[in-house]
This record gives sequence, C-alpha cells and structure tokens, in this order.
Amino acid sequence: MNDDIIQFLSSVKPFSMLPEDDLNTIAQLSVVEDLPVDSILTVQGKSGFEFVHVVKSGLIELFYDKKGKRILSDP
Repeated sequence: MNDDIIQFLSSVKPFSMLPEDDLNTIAQLSVVEDLPVDSILTVQGKSGFEFVHVVKSGLIELFYDKKGKRILSDP
C-alpha cells in the first residue's frame, strides 16, 4: 500500500518536489479512505486542520453554508 501512496504522491505537486525519504514518511502516516458521495471533509470555522486531504479521484465542491443554503465558492 505504501508503494501505491508514494507513487501517487510523487506525481502530484508539491509532493513531487520532496525527497524519497520524506515521501516514505508521509506514506507511513497516510490513511486512505473511500468516501461516499456528498461527504463533508471540513466545515469552515468548526473544523481544525489536523489532516491534509488529497483527492486521488472524484470531485470536490467548495461552498459556504448560509442559513442552510449552499453558496458555491469561486475557484
């Protein structure tokens, strides 16, 4: 599994700029998750930054929640 993570990260900036030892360390600390559609990764103002999420496949949507209404963020 770690080899798959290293191979993927080494193809994605800024990870591709790291030495192999650092990639090995990151791979050992990584957790791979398959998330269902409409999963919420973080909530602005409520979620801490304990993790970095790297999306290998699929789509993400950035939005603000105002009174229960999703307002898309500009890219």
